[in-house]
Amino acid sequence: MSAALLSFARMLLEQADIMQKHFGVGNKRVPKFCVSCQYYSFAVNAFVEVVKECDADRYGFILRETQTGSVSRSMN
Repeated sequence: MSAALLSFARMLLEQADIMQKHFGVGNKRVPKFCVSCQYYSFAVNAFVEVVKECDADRYGFILRETQTGSVSRSMN
């Protein structure tokens, strides 16, 4: 076997271990609520109100403030 093939196989095994740890049985995955918006205080206030109404221990909340074009792209 060539060194390149062995290196590639080692990399694949390492990635498989990482995926197993992330997606494996018994790992608790926290659902995420993500919002992308331009910076407006009313949008931030609305996001804060949503977080207050939800069980913050059960969800990961992300507010991404960005430009208009980035908001449109992040919805895909």
